[in-house]
Amino acid sequence: MTKRRTRNRNPEAIELARNQRAIANEFANDVWQFVRDRRCCDEKFRRVYVIEPYLVDCCCTGLKSNRDSDY
Repeated sequence: MTKRRTRNRNPEAIELARNQRAIANEFANDVWQFVRDRRCCDEKFRRVYVIEPYLVDCCCTGLKSNRDSDY
């Protein structure tokens, strides 16, 4: 039996990320459609990811890359 990693996640930051996904601008949605489902570099991207104290639109932990598309 493998142990799942648990991490202390800030519930307020999670709620903020959920709200940001709901009101994302058109460019952020287009970027997400391009990188989601391992379509870019065959890597997993996360949408609206919290990196304290920041909130980024797209993040790839495998590539150690993030994308913020606020214009």
